[in-house]
Amino acid sequence: MKADTVKFFEFLEQKKTIFNIPVYQRNYEWSKEQCAQLFNDVQNIIEDDFNRKHFLGTIVYVDERGPKLSKNFIIIDGQQRITSFMLFLKAVADLSEDEELYNEILDDYLLNPRSEENDKLKLKSVEKDRIIFRQVIENKPVSLTSKIYENYQYFKECLENSPYEPKQFFDALSVIEIVYIELNGNDDSENPQIIFESINSTGLSLTASDLIRNFLLMGISYDLQSQLYKDYWMSIESRIPTSQISTFIRFYLTIKYGNTVNEKKVYDEYKRFFINEGYSPEKAINELDLYSKFYHWVVNETIPHTPTNEIIKRINLMKATIAYPYIMEILKLNADGAYTWPETNEIFSVVESYLFRRLITDKKTNVLNKLFAALSKDISRDSEKERLVSELVSKAGTQVFPRDDEFVSSLKSIDLYNRRNHLAKLTLTMIENSLSKETVGFDTIQIEHIMPQTLTNEWKLAVPQAAEVQLKYGNTLGNLTLTGYNSELSNKLFEEKTHLYRNSNIKMTRELFEKYTEWSESTIIDRANRLSQIALDIWKIPTLIPDVEFTSISGEHFLDEDIVVTGTKPTSLIIDGNEFEAENWKQILVQFLNFTWEFDSSTFGNLASKEALKRVFSSPDEQINPYKLQNGISIETNFSANSILYIVKIIANEYGISDVVSYTIKG
Repeated sequence: MKADTVKFFEFLEQKKTIFNIPVYQRNYEWSKEQCAQLFNDVQNIIEDDFNRKHFLGTIVYVDERGPKLSKNFIIIDGQQRITSFMLFLKAVADLSEDEELYNEILDDYLLNPRSEENDKLKLKSVEKDRIIFRQVIENKPVSLTSKIYENYQYFKECLENSPYEPKQFFDALSVIEIVYIELNGNDDSENPQIIFESINSTGLSLTASDLIRNFLLMGISYDLQSQLYKDYWMSIESRIPTSQISTFIRFYLTIKYGNTVNEKKVYDEYKRFFINEGYSPEKAINELDLYSKFYHWVVNETIPHTPTNEIIKRINLMKATIAYPYIMEILKLNADGAYTWPETNEIFSVVESYLFRRLITDKKTNVLNKLFAALSKDISRDSEKERLVSELVSKAGTQVFPRDDEFVSSLKSIDLYNRRNHLAKLTLTMIENSLSKETVGFDTIQIEHIMPQTLTNEWKLAVPQAAEVQLKYGNTLGNLTLTGYNSELSNKLFEEKTHLYRNSNIKMTRELFEKYTEWSESTIIDRANRLSQIALDIWKIPTLIPDVEFTSISGEHFLDEDIVVTGTKPTSLIIDGNEFEAENWKQILVQFLNFTWEFDSSTFGNLASKEALKRVFSSPDEQINPYKLQNGISIETNFSANSILYIVKIIANEYGISDVVSYTIKG
């Protein structure tokens, strides 16, 4: 490592030198406020009669020798300062009437005049900025809007409005100093990534997305950087706004870990995942590109299968981003051919019912983060709907799947109209679409209060205790319908409204004319009862696989049998004739691990190193449902029945006892 303080001019005027901004760096992003600060600092140097020194910051780079003794400085930190300084210099040159000064600025600080055409510009910006920067330096018409051109123009405006001459600004720029740090790219102790992270831990903060991109691309050859950036990272950025990439990666990690990831620790967790899994940059960035497609589909509701996309639209209306990791993984498995679109729809419909019922019954959603994270990890490729139903229906407490009676009671009584996330319109639209062959458009329809929100004297006379009825039922399901002409209905009496209702293209609204001759507390209750029963059929609580399917596999089974145990209950674990009672699959796992520890502790000690068992033996703070074994070791037990059976098979193979291990299933 070499480091020193130098004049910025001295740093820039090095012959045949290219300041190369690698593809993994962010685009040029200096704001006008930052440019104004630089301009004012330089102008203050003039006002102080050049007695003031100004330090602009640090430039960190790796020196990679180019062809014909040229220098190629790979800029690790400092691209924003270098670019802004050069734009300032170009503005000074363009406003100077001194041709000699103009040529000096260009030939010494902005160009390599004797280099080949591709290397003439001293600064090689990231790809998105490169064309604009060249157009500015070469005085060509600028084709695109960018910070590069905006800030160049800003510096020109500041110079034009200043009482000082361009030559004075040039002289002032000449006294500015920087600290340069030159790294040896071949020295592990000078790892550019570590130094980059350290430098950027203070100052202008980088997003987790920036840091991850740099982490993946920084340590590989320039050619491979360019290839991976163009082939994959640009594809990710085209699908996902920069501000959302960190969120996307957090969901990706949730899938991989089966646990939630703290927003502030996305970068650290991604590095850990990358290293622990032994990923290469190519594999890592390729996989992120793949999952970004599914994230894009969900967020933008562009799934290439209309019925599936409609379900996702409804889930999005419920603001259920907690389910995104699970949804993304299901879509990936769909793309892999594990599920057909109808099978995918069945899975998503269960998720939709679960989320909708919880919203209606006012259950908290923030308690579901760990649930959906865990569901994302252990997805079954052949019986996922059954596993999902088994997991959700069996939940109690804060994660409960609301039962029919609670769901209906809440649906009829809650202030549906004022619920967030367009819940009233979603409910009514789905009910309407179940009644009619013609679907109504969510965005083109309006909510109509049958008894109006503001009671007229006529309504007060027409309905006994109208005010009390309106207060109790006005915003509930029974008093709400859909219409395309809400303004026409206004506060008209029910008898007047029905003449418009009878011609409605909306069946539930048309039925108001067909079924009711007056509007009162009793009719509101009657209609709420009828609509809530329809809702029960739309947002069903799914049932487990019929018992006959379970009883068909009751009895004793050995580990080499390929059966699905979802929804079953074990009664015992049998090892070499020794029987251990078990009431659930968690106990099967615990009993088996306690036995294997007693049988051979040295082999047990090696289990944690097995890739397939990493989650079982994860650190206690990462475990969702920990359990302490007899030996004091904490294990994860939050697995599906099939996953537990799979874990037992792996461990039994390690011990060489697969042929003497069996289990019994309750009939």
